[in-house]
Amino acid sequence: VQSKHMLENPVKCDHCDYSTHIKKCLKSHILHKHTSDKPFKCDHCDYSTNRKSSLKRHNLCKHTSDKPFKCDHCDYSTNMKSHLKRHILYKHTSDKPFKCQQCEYSSSTLSYLNYHVQSKHTLENPLKCDHCDYSTHIKNCLKSHILFKHTSDKPFKCQQCDYSSVTLRYLNFHVQSKHSLEKPFKCDHCDYSTHRKSFLKIHFLHKHTSDKPFKCQQCEYSCVASSCLNNHVQSKHTFEKFFKCSKCDFATAYRQNLKEHIQVTHLHEKTLQVWSMWFFSHL
Repeated sequence: VQSKHMLENPVKCDHCDYSTHIKKCLKSHILHKHTSDKPFKCDHCDYSTNRKSSLKRHNLCKHTSDKPFKCDHCDYSTNMKSHLKRHILYKHTSDKPFKCQQCEYSSSTLSYLNYHVQSKHTLENPLKCDHCDYSTHIKNCLKSHILFKHTSDKPFKCQQCDYSSVTLRYLNFHVQSKHSLEKPFKCDHCDYSTHRKSFLKIHFLHKHTSDKPFKCQQCEYSCVASSCLNNHVQSKHTFEKFFKCSKCDFATAYRQNLKEHIQVTHLHEKTLQVWSMWFFSHL
């Protein structure tokens, strides 16, 4: 039995090969993909959209610190009910009915499975950056890449130091980690304390457990967290090194490594140069 909103025959887009059985979905597709008019504009930044709901979601995500939706299982909170639902499914649900047909990966949601397949098992039609040779199969990854690598505008500024960020989320993270004295989450095994429950969990895994379930497929490396494994693969087995030194041919996959390189190598060189000039001027 078909839903009252579904059509017997699919309706097709006049501008591309998209088709659907739901007329409302076609309308939404055309508005989102083939309409340049964006009448709904943000009062706080230059964001604009053709959907009122998208503008509302943008304001909630980017321009408010209020997070009324709180998780009952941990300290996670968010400003969107859908994000809380996704968090609970991903973090606190052991059932993962959506299984990959090409590897052992499984997920609690279909969207995460689709993301996995696109990023791990899809080689066709990658999305390419217009500013560098970066490419990806995930539209949001390309958007994040452009935002962080090729956007100089950082409207979210810290009130306590000269830090600025492209997103409110990263600014809040900076304030919590750098300027907050409250560290309510304390380790039961040592004197470590932190402002985030997730950091305490990572600390415990790194310092107080010998179990390392995340194993590299290319070498003998193993670790306690998937994020550490991802960092390892990027730094050791990936040839994409986006962060390049302007003073020499050094390149790395990590911004922090580049920062440390400049401090150790080139600031030291500058100090020696200044000292030599002073020394020889006083001979």
